Amino acid sequence: MTAWTVTTLTSAARNLRVELAETGVVITHGRALDLVARQLGYRDWNTTVAALAVAAPDVASVVGIGAAVPVLRSHDETVARACNLDCLGFTLDWEHRFESGMPLYARLQRDTAVLDLSEHHGDGTPGTVS
Repeated sequence: MTAWTVTTLTSAARNLRVELAETGVVITHGRALDLVARQLGYRDWNTTVAALAVAAPDVASVVGIGAAVPVLRSHDETVARACNLDCLGFTLDWEHRFESGMPLYARLQRDTAVLDLSEHHGDGTPGTVS
C-alpha cells in the first residue's frame, strides 16, 4: 500500500495535467488536485489534506510544512520564463490565472529550491514585510 503524502499527490496531479494536455484537455492545477482527491474517495483537495494530517501524527511530514516559499514580482511573463526556466534551469510546477488575460501566478522548482512568481499588483513588492 502506498503512503500518500501531499507531495506524492501533488505530483500525481501535475502528471494528470500533463497527460490530459497531451490529448488537448487543459485543466487548472486546482482542478487536477480535486480530481486526484476524488480518485482517493475524498470530496475535494482540502478534505484530502485534512484527512492525511489526521491519519499521520507527524503533520509536518504530511502537509509539507517547511521552508518559506519566496514570492517574486514579475512584470513580464516572457522575460520571467526566459530567465527562470531557460537560464536558471527551474521547471514550472504549476501556474494559475483567474481567467484569460488576468495576471499570472506560478510556482517554479529546481532541486529543493521553490519559488513563486506573481504578476499580481502588491505581490513580492520591494520594501514590503509580512
